[in-house]
Amino acid sequence: MKALTVRPPYAGQIVSGRKLVENRVRPTYYRGKILIHAGAAVHDHFKEIASTVTDPMGAIVGEVTILGSHSAHGCTRTDCRDLGGFRPGSAEVDFKDGPLHHWVLSDPVQYREPVPASGALGYWVPPESVMERVRVQRRLLHD
Repeated sequence: MKALTVRPPYAGQIVSGRKLVENRVRPTYYRGKILIHAGAAVHDHFKEIASTVTDPMGAIVGEVTILGSHSAHGCTRTDCRDLGGFRPGSAEVDFKDGPLHHWVLSDPVQYREPVPASGALGYWVPPESVMERVRVQRRLLHD
């Protein structure tokens, strides 16, 4: 299973279902389940209050399904805005006038316990030792 690193607190918001649009500079052509890894550093938008962010870091915190992606430029979908999609030129985002894409997510699952792991840029595949612990967390969801 692939994983994607997202910096806190956005990783926790995604797996809890509060943020179902991920903002990225590239589109994604992948569709399906993906693990969400909370990065080791807080997102730049939260640097000033980093000491107050209590979300797990450096761990796989859950999973979501990627349904698709589309350009944020000209996006008029109110559901994108309501679920965490930024708009180019807005005060909340600084993408240096480059491309911005909304990755549309669904079926969020938050694990009972974070699974410690080192992340990577882009999609990555966790080592088998980490996947063993992920499978334990997935089984606990059904108990």
